[in-house]
Amino acid sequence: MEANLSLTLSKVLEEGKTLIPVFGADKTGMINLGNTCYMNSVVQTLFALPEFKTYYGNRAEEHLKTCRNMASNCYLCQFSKLALGLYSGDFS
Repeated sequence: MEANLSLTLSKVLEEGKTLIPVFGADKTGMINLGNTCYMNSVVQTLFALPEFKTYYGNRAEEHLKTCRNMASNCYLCQFSKLALGLYSGDFS
C-alpha cells in the first residue's frame, strides 16, 4: 500500500522530456484497438526476441511466396505477415 501511495507517474510517463519519434525497419509498433494493449505488448515482446526474428522474420517472404494453404488457415502465413509488418518498416 505504501509503495502505491508514493508512486510518481511522471517518472513512468517521462513527463517533461522531449521524445524523438523513430521510424524505419525494426521500429514499427502496433495500434491498440480498445483493450488490445495486452495482446499487442505480448506480440511485440515476442517479435523483439532474436530467436523469433530469426525463425519468422527471415522466412516470412519465402513462406508467403511458396505456401499452398489458404492464408486464413495457415498459422505460418499469419505470423509471416505480422513479421513483415513489424520488421520491414513499411508501416512505421
